[in-house]
Amino acid sequence: MTNRKALLLLAAFGTGSGVVGWNVLLKNDAKKEVRSVEVKSPVAKPIETPTPTARPVQLNPAVKQVSQQAKNAVELADLINVERGKKGLRVLRTTTLLSEASQTHVEYLLSEQKCSHKGKDGLLPWQRAKADGEVVGCGYATAKEILSAWMTSKANRDFVLHPDAKRLGVGYVDMYWVVMFGF
Repeated sequence: MTNRKALLLLAAFGTGSGVVGWNVLLKNDAKKEVRSVEVKSPVAKPIETPTPTARPVQLNPAVKQVSQQAKNAVELADLINVERGKKGLRVLRTTTLLSEASQTHVEYLLSEQKCSHKGKDGLLPWQRAKADGEVVGCGYATAKEILSAWMTSKANRDFVLHPDAKRLGVGYVDMYWVVMFGF
């Protein structure tokens, strides 16, 4: 058994007779053999639940706003990766650390009604988070608009398309955008 690796593929299926089967495949790396074992056990009867009456669900306005903010942030991250793909560059992975730092910074910018790389206490991106660069934009309604503006600016485009970039985090609120990059 020292050369065996188990590859488990579990597929549950109903047989119509109240029995569920699982297929378990074991693969022996040395001989490349595959064997199948079927195990059967009884299925519990499903619990009947009453059909709920249809009522329109109304989200709290704050939840709607947060949901739209998240959609905008995801859309911008996707668009950045599309631009990078056009140049044959790697897809950037979104990280919690950079996303939270970007969101905190963008909320600070909105509260101060300014557009700057300097955050609270004058801190710069690499001081606020483990970021190697940042692009900031204010007054753009959509992810497409802000990315278009950044792509027309050499300094911002250089960050968006930096070949060493591996990670990013996006912050968005009310036409304020921040993207932090990690190399």
